[in-house]
Amino acid sequence: MHSTAIVSLLLTALSAPVFAQTDYTYLALGDSVPFGMNVTLLPPYSQRMPTPAEFVGYPEAVAAAIHVSELNASCPGETSGSFINSSVNLPDNGCNSPHVVPSPSPDLPPVILRPAKTSFGLHAAYTGAQMDFAVSQLKANKRIDLVTLNIGANDVLLVLPQLLQCGGDSTCVQNVLGPVLLTYGANLGHILTGIRAHYRGTLILMTYYSPSPPLDGVTAALNGVMTQVAAGLSAKPGFVPITVADGFGAFQKASTPSGDACQAGLLIQLPASPYDLSPCDIHPSPLGRDLLAGLVELAAPPASTACNGTYSGTFVGDLNVASGQTCMFVGGVVTGNIMQTGGNLVLSGTTVGGNVQVQGGGTFSIDGFARIVGNLQIQNLPASPAQNQVCGLSVSGNLTYQNSNAPVEIGAATMCPGNTVGGDLQVGNNAGAVGITGNIVFGNLQVQNDTGSTMVSGNNVVKNLQCSGNTTISSSGNTASQKQGQCATF
Repeated sequence: MHSTAIVSLLLTALSAPVFAQTDYTYLALGDSVPFGMNVTLLPPYSQRMPTPAEFVGYPEAVAAAIHVSELNASCPGETSGSFINSSVNLPDNGCNSPHVVPSPSPDLPPVILRPAKTSFGLHAAYTGAQMDFAVSQLKANKRIDLVTLNIGANDVLLVLPQLLQCGGDSTCVQNVLGPVLLTYGANLGHILTGIRAHYRGTLILMTYYSPSPPLDGVTAALNGVMTQVAAGLSAKPGFVPITVADGFGAFQKASTPSGDACQAGLLIQLPASPYDLSPCDIHPSPLGRDLLAGLVELAAPPASTACNGTYSGTFVGDLNVASGQTCMFVGGVVTGNIMQTGGNLVLSGTTVGGNVQVQGGGTFSIDGFARIVGNLQIQNLPASPAQNQVCGLSVSGNLTYQNSNAPVEIGAATMCPGNTVGGDLQVGNNAGAVGITGNIVFGNLQVQNDTGSTMVSGNNVVKNLQCSGNTTISSSGNTASQKQGQCATF
């Protein structure tokens, strides 16, 4: 790659002043890509000081398209390390420390860009680490239901000159890139875990596009670490999954047949300058920006949506299912709560970031190894010939079925795997038939005051199995720390 291309690849700085809005629902985090960097507004291409409004990133396009207010806290030149700790002793690429644009010729002086955060300022007003600012916003503003993150490109850009010196030596590349990616993976895990500690809504992690074909391999390696970290965290019990938006794939498809994002018009075209002979910068053009925005928009439909149809994507906020509606989720994520007051609810392999409440009507089937991060509460169902089922579910909180006349299987001997309940499994005051079979309960299993036929069989209870006041109850094969009442011999 020409040295002039390196100048373009390393230009990742600058931004602007303050943000005063307090009612936003979308928080954008990361580096120069979400910031909306346009290097043609900066030296050596321009000597005029830009204003914040002149930098428009994909978060602004998303906010306009889905009609939400947003706070863009991204900082050009931010690395995964400086995102966590803004100390000037940590390397970054122009966020907290000066950025030097090397000269392609000895006849030209280098361009030194002052730190973005302390010179022109950012879209959001803060002075410390972006991580600290993000956590403070998530703690203070419970209306936030969308967070996007781009981080990691500058970790690699800082060592790009060394990588270019490696040429085709794969051992050299591994020696340079390996430690960087290892540190990046650890930092990313810290960042995502810190965000999830205070926020259960939609969190979209954007993979990086490749700005030119020679950088496809490095970009893919960075994205590989990113997706691996996100998948590992998302698989942990109680951890609300992270949505990964495929920026790399979107740019590759849009760049067909050349495979070059510059030729496809996805990158900012550079004016003629002795500092750079490359036709494009690495940052998205308006076309590229809108392509990234579209990925976020697809993953973040409007909040508080009435659910009627079959879905498999990510829903931001709460879902409501009422009489006359059929809500069928096959896979996918609901970031908030689900409330069913009628109709038909099917959750198959779906993750729900909040609680699920079935109240007063409708039929439901929860199976396919769905996951509920909060509680599942089912109550006050009228008599119905339909068989309701809760099969193969993992619920982090409590599972409650009470005051209902409709029959239900909470696990069964055949065709309905048992469930895993992190808290208590509580069944009580039901007139309909209840089967409770093959469940793992980390709290107590309590069955009380059922007047319908009740079966309790093959459950593994970490704490106590407690049964009392049931009209007709039978059971066998349960294990528990203690068995009490009607279940003392079960």
